Amino acid sequence: IPLFGVIAIGPEIESPYQTWYVVGIANLMSVLAIRQRLRLAWAGMVIMILEFVFWRGFETLFASGIIGAFLILAAAHAVSRVLASSDKAATELINRALQEDSNRELESEVRKIATSRISETLTAVLPLLRLIKEKKGRLSKADAKQLLLTEAAIRDQIRGRGFTSKKLASAIFEARSRG
Repeated sequence: IPLFGVIAIGPEIESPYQTWYVVGIANLMSVLAIRQRLRLAWAGMVIMILEFVFWRGFETLFASGIIGAFLILAAAHAVSRVLASSDKAATELINRALQEDSNRELESEVRKIATSRISETLTAVLPLLRLIKEKKGRLSKADAKQLLLTEAAIRDQIRGRGFTSKKLASAIFEARSRG
């Protein structure tokens, strides 16, 4: 593009507006920089400067708007870095929020399981506690055996947690009651 600009305008730069293509190319390179193509953007800027110097000479370089073009690309480079940093921070924030949400769900499930176990334990124990209260602590051998078997079943649930199913628990209870 600088070659075509030189051919169209001629070798003399009478006003900065004659080198509009320099800023146009700088804007294109800025778009590349903002889209995270920094090496390509800077390479394009260097190529434009070299072409400009080759076709117009070094003496017209600073009157051509190259300084402004360089500053535009430098600003775009800074914006690119800020956008990349913002994207990284947003990704980290989203990941942290997802992790916290996952942890809350896990805690909720743990609470549900604990509540369920407490409820099952109370269901099994309350009738036996009422029996002890009714008999004022004077239990028969069969009642005492029933209490010991229930206590063992509760301990199995605590120790085995998810290991024992209802079928397995009833089979263990029956085996213990047989001796």
